[in-house]
Amino acid sequence: MSKVQVMWLALALFVGACGSGGGAAAIDTEFLAVPQEPSYAGPSASFEFRGTGPVAGFEARVDGGDFFAVESPYEWPVVEEGEHRFEVCAVDVMGRRDTTPAMHTWNVGPAVRTVIVEAPSLRTTRDTATLRFESHVERAQFHARLDAVELGVVESPLLLDGLKPGPHAIELWAVTPSGFSEVKPVAWNWSIVAPDVEVTFPPPRSITSADRIAVCGIVRSEFGVVSVVVNGVPATTRDGFATWVAEVPVGLGETKLAIQCMDDEGAVLELDGPIVESRGPYLQSPSGAVHDAQEGRVLVFDAAKAAVFAVDIES
Repeated sequence: MSKVQVMWLALALFVGACGSGGGAAAIDTEFLAVPQEPSYAGPSASFEFRGTGPVAGFEARVDGGDFFAVESPYEWPVVEEGEHRFEVCAVDVMGRRDTTPAMHTWNVGPAVRTVIVEAPSLRTTRDTATLRFESHVERAQFHARLDAVELGVVESPLLLDGLKPGPHAIELWAVTPSGFSEVKPVAWNWSIVAPDVEVTFPPPRSITSADRIAVCGIVRSEFGVVSVVVNGVPATTRDGFATWVAEVPVGLGETKLAIQCMDDEGAVLELDGPIVESRGPYLQSPSGAVHDAQEGRVLVFDAAKAAVFAVDIES
């Protein structure tokens, strides 16, 4: 027996011998803090309590079970949905319990949960995503984490853009107005699979004397392709754009090709293509030239082609 218990025992014996009627000193128990309302299944329930009189310890029981020794504060680790009762009583050094334990009953609602009602496809080419979510808890506040990066407080619908190709994961969890947080966030995983567009002709840099060029390419995609456009010119295809060609006009100087590819989901992939330099038509048999100073050009007659060509002096 510890020194403290010996002292309490001596005090109890003294009071029992000297007190009115020879009875033991009264002990009492009261709560200092109980679980907040409303409560939700999952988080632990916390109780704080104290005793008055010659208290040596405390015993408690949950939902009418057996008493067990506890200390204040006490955390009941797992709280299931439904009505619950927690009783605690002070115990003196003689092992006598408070005959009127402090008792608290409370109702525990369903666990706080977030439900995702709209999310991106598991595999998509879109670099944007829209998520809609809800909770049975009124006025719940939602938090999110995208690819392990905290987004803070979010609202439904949540719009994400500028996403890069590859796997992505978002986690969502609700927090009640009273501060209960969802135990395990709800997660959604998806992958962005961009179509692979390749220009097979012309090469990255090329020179031509023509005023237009046939741009050829291929598309590798697990999704259907709706269109391929090169510098505003729609490409033609005979195999669903697995291969394609576009007749693109080119002016004198350099023309940078830009390709746009749209898939069945409406996602548009944009990429830079080759650079084509046009030096104008070749003269086979020039037989005369006239300087047009007003227009900054030279007019040249080609006898072999029986045509007059204008040559820009600056370019």
